[in-house]
Amino acid sequence: MSSSSDSDSEWSSDSESGDLYASAFPLFNDIVTPPTIPTSLQESLKQDCDNGFDLLAILHTKIFPTLQKHIMHPLQDDYVLIRLINNLREDPSNPASCLAPLPAPADYDVDTNGPVLPSGEIYAFQQSKYFKPLLEDDGYIASLDALREAYESRFDLKASRDDEDDEVEQVETVEVLKAKLLAAQKLIKDLTTRSSLPSPPPSKPQKNTSSYIPPPSVDSDSYYFNSYSHSSIHHTMLSDVHRTQSYKTSILTNPSIFKNKNVLDVGCGTGILSHFALKAGSRCVVGVDDSNMLRHAVKVSKNLNIGEELIFIRGKIEEVVIPEEVEQFDVIVSEWMGYGLLYETMLPSVIYAREKYLREGGTMWPNKCEMFMELGSDTRTTFWDDVYGIDMSPMKAVVEAERYLEASVEIVKPEIIVSGRHMFWEADLNKVKDEELDFVRPFEIKAVKKTSVNCLVVTFDCDFDLSSPSPVKLTTSVQTEATHWQHVVLWLEPTRLPALEGGESFRGNVKVERKKDNHRDIEFTVEWEGGGLKGKQKWGIVS
Repeated sequence: MSSSSDSDSEWSSDSESGDLYASAFPLFNDIVTPPTIPTSLQESLKQDCDNGFDLLAILHTKIFPTLQKHIMHPLQDDYVLIRLINNLREDPSNPASCLAPLPAPADYDVDTNGPVLPSGEIYAFQQSKYFKPLLEDDGYIASLDALREAYESRFDLKASRDDEDDEVEQVETVEVLKAKLLAAQKLIKDLTTRSSLPSPPPSKPQKNTSSYIPPPSVDSDSYYFNSYSHSSIHHTMLSDVHRTQSYKTSILTNPSIFKNKNVLDVGCGTGILSHFALKAGSRCVVGVDDSNMLRHAVKVSKNLNIGEELIFIRGKIEEVVIPEEVEQFDVIVSEWMGYGLLYETMLPSVIYAREKYLREGGTMWPNKCEMFMELGSDTRTTFWDDVYGIDMSPMKAVVEAERYLEASVEIVKPEIIVSGRHMFWEADLNKVKDEELDFVRPFEIKAVKKTSVNCLVVTFDCDFDLSSPSPVKLTTSVQTEATHWQHVVLWLEPTRLPALEGGESFRGNVKVERKKDNHRDIEFTVEWEGGGLKGKQKWGIVS
């Protein structure tokens, strides 16, 4: 997980070395400002060596040999590297202190922080405090992929890893060369007109015969893709039984859709949906993802002795080159949904894949989705009336003043719902267009009893039911088992809460749109009337 602040988009990358041309302040330096601030990771590593601190050698000889006994592939784990860097910045004169054993805290999160040692202890660098950078905009943390490349180059790990693979593609395919030619032509045009920035060359397909996948350049979407590079988020998603079982059931019980078909898995992550498709008898499956997790998806497939019927490609779906033999697909499967359905804005990428790669008569999977709104009356602030025998009721006003400013993602209890579930937007995923993902819709929701409404609850469903013998509905309804998507709660301004009679309507318009400054964040704007009151509020789901 590497942070992607606004400054990320200002950094450019060297297509030759992958280095970020951002300040990578040396780890070992006994003066506040070095004579020359390095402009790349390579320069910073050299300056550290000149000061007697060889970071790569320290990692290779003093840290990784110990870590590898308990943590698989520490070099590929962003969370490990981030905390090691911050720990070393704190005390670079004693790198061994990173491995000092400490008692594991009672609330220690194994999924996020890594395994506990057999003794019940953890390494010093595993403490949560080292997730917070000691240096603002730390160039080392922003350059993790470049650091990996430097390490692998230094110790010739890429060559040894390639030697272990059954085959290594030595020659680029004709398709890749064609794509690079197009990219070069575009570059010439861009440099001539100065009308836009050149696009990077497309990623090269990686079959299971090769476990090395080059890291992508850092761009404005790096936060999104890096957030899916660590195992914890995939553990969370795979542990969501309703989510994962819905996909598995919908794929395995509909052989007419998958058997002997070509399947494209967009945002494949660990490759779980790709494996389901293979189990359903698919002829060929191509998984595309731009996070570091794809490295491990390749290893999983190789461990299962899966051949060329499963191909993984590192990169954005808009930029990768699909092998010529499977340029058209019968099914595009993807788990693209975010909080409130549209948060993270992955659906436009899936639509792009549909327009470019889905053959006529093929289908998206899931093929439909819907968004719903319900009225809520939540009195949880009564918690503050008696906190272990202490009256803390003044805190209620603080909670109410804070929570209506942004959308809240939380699990809602069914008993606070005081209306039916009203669908305000639906989409046929085989037809919906990108521009239709920003919209305004009217709504009218009736209270089922006399109540004071203080929140609106947004949920969604996805359907796998295209003329299928075994339709499946993946729902995030409050009335069913909670999923990792939870529910989106839009708290109304506490000074304007409509009091409704049973059967009385709460009506208005809801607007959903991508934020202008970050297209992966979304905003809800609701203009409403009910109970003799009117109001208008805006909430954001932000990263």
